[in-house]
Amino acid sequence: MIKNFIDQGESKSSAFIIYLYISLRNMKGKENLKIQRGNFSESQKYSKFLKFFISNNKYVKELDLSQNSIGKNEDILFCLSEGLKINNSIKVLNLSNNNLGENENDMIKIKEAFILNNSIQNLYLYKNNLGKYEKNIINLCELLRINKSIQKLDLSNNNICNKDNNMVLLQEALKVNTLIKKLKISANYIGFYGNNFLYFFEVLQINNSIQKLDLSENHLGIYEENVLYLKEALMVNISIKTLKIAGNYLGKNE
Repeated sequence: MIKNFIDQGESKSSAFIIYLYISLRNMKGKENLKIQRGNFSESQKYSKFLKFFISNNKYVKELDLSQNSIGKNEDILFCLSEGLKINNSIKVLNLSNNNLGENENDMIKIKEAFILNNSIQNLYLYKNNLGKYEKNIINLCELLRINKSIQKLDLSNNNICNKDNNMVLLQEALKVNTLIKKLKISANYIGFYGNNFLYFFEVLQINNSIQKLDLSENHLGIYEENVLYLKEALMVNISIKTLKIAGNYLGKNE
């Protein structure tokens, strides 16, 4: 079936497609697949095959597509979304460093995929500049309200506090989300801009599902009141068991 797909013109000569073809043929019994730095954005020829690959995969449980510039190619993003709507075997998906925040509509397709996909439990969105456009944060938050499977979420290094309303939107979504147990939101300048820190720690006073929280490198120590907010929130919160706060200029408090 895959051989016929390739023979019909989906670039026989592409080393990348041949690699996927061989990988899928030999995937039975193997659960992890990394396709990194594939430069998907540079060619249209990958899109349909990527959709075909994800849609028909029954073995891979951990798929790493990081560093592929997926957000720079609408066809690739669309086909990825369509494939994820059908797939029910992938449990861990890494979309880190894929320029998914460079266009304001990028997260729409990711959201649409997760409306139907309820198998992925771990989602990595590290370093996608999602905070550049409020619309991407809106769609991310809708995803968090609708999806019924994500338990581990990495939003680190996404400039979330780049816009005034981004943390308010994320706060509202996390207040009602009861599935996420591990949240990494490091390097987002939460303690640096305005009331972002206060907004986030209101989440900790209400959310009772997050057990592991990474707030590293968020400039929490830049204002003394931030430490007080953190203390108050943790006194109320009954779920957090592990908290990472390294690199926050807390001095003796760190």
